[in-house]
Amino acid sequence: MSLYRPFIDDPKDIVRFEGQRFVVLRATGAVPDVHCHVRSLIKEQFADGDVSYPAQAHVTLIGFPRDAQLESARDLVARWAQSVAPLRLEV
Repeated sequence: MSLYRPFIDDPKDIVRFEGQRFVVLRATGAVPDVHCHVRSLIKEQFADGDVSYPAQAHVTLIGFPRDAQLESARDLVARWAQSVAPLRLEV
């Protein structure tokens, strides 16, 4: 079993998104390694800038408002997932 890795780790983004719910797809295969490499290059180039970077390669499908209950969001996503074919994303 692997440890959870957050999609965001920037303290400003964590505060900004606090209490919100998002449905995200985690990237697999070679994408996480490429994301990490590109992220490091961009961070190096913009080292003096106030720029935020996603911690993990992912695609955000939907965001819910701050007052959305976690169980309601999970139930909605579970029902939706049963009604669609598996998703395939190409990068």
